[in-house]
Amino acid sequence: MLSVEQALERARGRLGDRAPWIALSGGRDSTVLLSAFARLSECRAVHINHDLAEQSDEWQAHCEAVCRRLDVPLDVVHVRVAAGNIEAEARRARYRAVESLLTPGDVVFTAHHASDQAETRIWQLLTGRPPVGMPGSRRLGPGMLMRPLLGVSGTEIDRFAHANELAWCEDPMNDDRRFDRSFIRHELMPLIEAHDPDAARKIAVNADPDRDDGRDAVVRWLEATIGHRLGRPLKDRLAVLENEGSGTVQIDKARVLSLHDAVWRLREVAHKKPFDTTCEVGVPLDCAGFGRVGWRPASPGFRRGEKLRLTRQHGVIGQRDHHKSVKDLLREARIAPVDRRDWPVLVQDSHVVAVIGIATDESVLVTNGYLPSWEPEARDLASFVASRPAG
Repeated sequence: MLSVEQALERARGRLGDRAPWIALSGGRDSTVLLSAFARLSECRAVHINHDLAEQSDEWQAHCEAVCRRLDVPLDVVHVRVAAGNIEAEARRARYRAVESLLTPGDVVFTAHHASDQAETRIWQLLTGRPPVGMPGSRRLGPGMLMRPLLGVSGTEIDRFAHANELAWCEDPMNDDRRFDRSFIRHELMPLIEAHDPDAARKIAVNADPDRDDGRDAVVRWLEATIGHRLGRPLKDRLAVLENEGSGTVQIDKARVLSLHDAVWRLREVAHKKPFDTTCEVGVPLDCAGFGRVGWRPASPGFRRGEKLRLTRQHGVIGQRDHHKSVKDLLREARIAPVDRRDWPVLVQDSHVVAVIGIATDESVLVTNGYLPSWEPEARDLASFVASRPAG
């Protein structure tokens, strides 16, 4: 295992002349990452305020204070987290927000370390996913995401924090055993490490996806998942898909393989009639086989009790002083191509007034209303994290 300083010296050597972004939550790990790297080179930080916890503003203020002390520029982005799996939705919102700041050639560092890698592999095993762990780097929009501390243990992170008398924020959600990661961290890992104190390091090393061999690793994973070898035509189509960076390939009548944000997903093909029904504002609605519409109070928002048409219709939606196609909005929101066809819109008097979770026509909203959220029904059969950026 590396020290914090060794890991970041290596990472700096891969950057060239460009200063990286540091994703700063205010927790111990990201505070260590920022404090250590700021001693080595120029950087800038980004803090994502999810507005989910009572302490959200306190965490933001802490990050602002840390960056002032280190003389590091800080961008703060507020995001809306859709209803559903809070962990997953917050993560999606966070990455979308960071991606929106990047320009071609930019790099963002996150503070995931070896103990996180071990927890990730265990979580993947327990949830039926290929236990490949987190990649050391991957494409993120026009830039790159890098995890320079994956070779550093959680114990070493803690040593650096206390040796340098750093202050950080504690998120109560990290101790909530109802969440998978917290359960693994606080219940499973102590049992495993009581049996083998070096277990986290061993698991993290074996989980390192950068040790796999790119496209060959994807082929091996897919062949193991579907139970037979791939023919040359399908392998050639996978190569094209990898070079393009995103898209879908039909595996057979029942399954498709998609690539999006460096994640390969094997998914069921939905053979269902399109949904087209009436939706009442403020009342959750299940769309069997597709997903669920939820509502949350918002101002402005749609008037409670108002009846709107819920459908998969694609068209255009009013956006302040112009109109924009639903297709373009879904692409810009980085909704995977395989999900776009089933993404719901709300229609009022033949006009699209909401692409749920993405955009609304503000001209039809009222004060003290409700905004919709969409939780797609999971259709993933398996997934695989690409070992390096496509292209």
